[in-house]
Amino acid sequence: MNYFNYFKFATLLLASFMLFSCSTNDNDEVEPDDEILPPIELSCDFFNEDQTLEDDPQRPVDYLIDCTVLLESNLEIEPGTVISFGQEAGIIVQADGSLNASGTKSDTIVFTATTPQNGWWGGLEFRSNNNNKISYAIVEYAGATTGPGGVGGLGDVGYGAVLVYASASLDLTNSVIKNSIDVGLSIAPRGSSGESHQPLIDAIHLSGNTYTANAAPVRIPFYIVGNLDPNDDYSGNENDRIMIRRGNIEKAVVTMNALNVPYLALGNLDIHRGTENSKSQLIIQPGVELEMGSDLGISVLDGPNYLTAQGTAQEPIHIRGENPTPGFWGQIHLNHSEPNALSVNILEHVNISHGSAGDASDLWNGVVSLNLSHTLIMVMMDVHFAEYNGTSCPVGGTGDWNRLEFSNLTDDLNRLPACIGD
Repeated sequence: MNYFNYFKFATLLLASFMLFSCSTNDNDEVEPDDEILPPIELSCDFFNEDQTLEDDPQRPVDYLIDCTVLLESNLEIEPGTVISFGQEAGIIVQADGSLNASGTKSDTIVFTATTPQNGWWGGLEFRSNNNNKISYAIVEYAGATTGPGGVGGLGDVGYGAVLVYASASLDLTNSVIKNSIDVGLSIAPRGSSGESHQPLIDAIHLSGNTYTANAAPVRIPFYIVGNLDPNDDYSGNENDRIMIRRGNIEKAVVTMNALNVPYLALGNLDIHRGTENSKSQLIIQPGVELEMGSDLGISVLDGPNYLTAQGTAQEPIHIRGENPTPGFWGQIHLNHSEPNALSVNILEHVNISHGSAGDASDLWNGVVSLNLSHTLIMVMMDVHFAEYNGTSCPVGGTGDWNRLEFSNLTDDLNRLPACIGD
C-alpha cells in the first residue's frame, strides 16, 4: 500500500460513498468496490518461525502488533507494507534473529503507531549481527520509555525509535526517522578496552536518511561519528545536535564530517591505545562544529594516536562550549604520540572557545595542553582562542617547545604567541 493512501483512505471512502449516492437509484445495478479491510493483528507467537509480511492493497494498515516481539527468527517485510504498533509495543531482534525491511522509493515501508503521538510505541531494537536492514522506510511515533521487554531502554542503548545494542549490525538507508519522544537513532557503546573498534564501525552503515521531529536526531558512541553520512538531514528536531556518548577511539581511524547540525559531546572524547600496526586517529574535516559539555575534554594518550583537525579559511573548524561561557569545558590534552610521516597532530584553521586554560602553576595548563617531553610532535596554524578562563597561556604544557611548530596563533587577550613556553 502506497504510504499516502494510508493517510487518505478515509477521504477516498467518503468520496466513493458520495459518488455512489449521487449516481444510483433503487433500480440501478452497481458493481461493488474493493472492500476496505482492517489490519491483521499478529500475536508475538506468530514470529516464532520465519515470516514474510506483505502489502495488501485492500488494507490501508496491513498489520497490527500490540506486544513486544522477541524476534529469534528471520522477518522479511515487503515494499509498501504498513505496520501499526500499540502502546509500548515493538520489535526486539534477538541474537539469532534478523529483520529485513527493504522498501522502494515508490513503495515505502511504514512502522507507525495506533495513536499518532510521540513515544507511543517502543521502537525497533537490534541485538543481532545477522544482516539487519531498513531501507526506504518510515519509522514514526516511537521511543516509548516504558515499553515491556526492554524496547527503548535496554542498558546503554537509551531510548529512541531505532536502537542498536552491543555488537549488533544495521544497514539503515534512504529512510525517515521521525516523531520519536527521544532520539531517532540510538547506538550503544560496545567493545572491550584495548580492542580495535574497526569491526564495530564496519557493522553500521548509514546513508540517505532523514531524522526530524525527534527530541534529537542521533545518539552514538564516539567511534561511530565517521559512519554518519554528511548528506543526511539531521535538522528539524527539538535539539538539533548529534549526541556523542563518552568513549574512545581505539585502533581505528575515524573521520568527523561536517553535518547540517553541530555535534555535542556528552562525555570525554579520548583517542588512545594505538599500536605500531594499528594507530588510533580522529580526523576532523573543514566546517565541523563540535560543542563540549561541562568540564569535558579531548585527549590523545598512550601510543601512536593522532588528532588531525584541518579546517580552511573559508570553512574553519569550531570547538566550543555547549554553553557560551568562559571555562565551560576543559581542554584538549595531547600527551603521547609516536612520530609518523603519514599521521600528524595538527590544528589548522580552528576556532576554540569557552575552554579552561587553568593556572600557570598547573602541570597541564592551557586550553590546548601539550606534553612535549614525550614523543609528541604538534603543528598549530591559524588557531584562535576566544572566551577562555584562567591565568595561563591558552597553549600550555611542559617539555621541549621545539616540538611545537606554529604560526598565526591568536586569542582574545592578545597573549599569543608571546606566552608560549612561559
